[in-house]
Amino acid sequence: AVVSTQSTGVLSLMAWYLMHGTLCYFPSLAGRMPDGWSCQSTICNETAVTAGAATQEDGIELLPCRDSDDRSVVLESNVDYVWTHSDGKTSFATDLELVCSPIKHKLIYSIYFAGAFVGLLVSSLTIDKFGRRSTALAGTAAIILTSILGIFFINFEVFLAIRFIQGAAMYAVDAAIGVLVHENFSALKRNTVNNLMMMGMAFSMPVLAAIGFLVVQWQQFFWANAVICLVLMIPMVVAPESPKFYILKGDLENAAKSLKALAKWAGVDGVSEKNLENWLEVIPDTKV
Repeated sequence: AVVSTQSTGVLSLMAWYLMHGTLCYFPSLAGRMPDGWSCQSTICNETAVTAGAATQEDGIELLPCRDSDDRSVVLESNVDYVWTHSDGKTSFATDLELVCSPIKHKLIYSIYFAGAFVGLLVSSLTIDKFGRRSTALAGTAAIILTSILGIFFINFEVFLAIRFIQGAAMYAVDAAIGVLVHENFSALKRNTVNNLMMMGMAFSMPVLAAIGFLVVQWQQFFWANAVICLVLMIPMVVAPESPKFYILKGDLENAAKSLKALAKWAGVDGVSEKNLENWLEVIPDTKV
């Protein structure tokens, strides 16, 4: 049973660290800055000539991103001018008008890790109070729901909230899954498992690059997040809670049920009550 659950655990951890990478770094592709801009109105063309914006590269400073106090004419995005991408793909940097607001643009990145800080604090309580599995399921559900929200309704404030919640949920899931799986590994195998977890994180980079190559609308990244999370949620739904969680709570009856479920999940039949008693006695790191 231990061998089978360890193999499943390794794959689950690698998959979740893959998901961690795509959530963490997707703004690098979804929030690309535009290559330039082009005028859509007569007043834009006239202002460009007056400002000496001979090229789009010069004009991005002289026109769209120039402080309105420094000029008599204020140009409106998507009315007087539009941002352009040479590959024809969209970006939240242009859709949310962040090109001329570098602080807001960077906040999209940093707010994720502010959420991660909160998620780790909260999960340190929920993992022991409500269980490793329950914490992981709740975090995954939060990622799926916020990803769906990001597909259909988005502005800067909502996007910040989504990034914060997903950062908190993702790191809570990481912590819960790590505890859940490690409690079913022997001490001799944990170093190998840690290395494999990092391999999953590294593998997320080419996966993210492939997603970035395929998508055209930046909101499609949210579709990818929702689908990947939904698939990765399946093992957590069918997997039992860690026996150690029940033992630490003094619930030996559910601990025995969890051990039986792990054995059945691994295809091992005929686990006797005596064997269960021995397992409950020898499982390490369970004494308070």
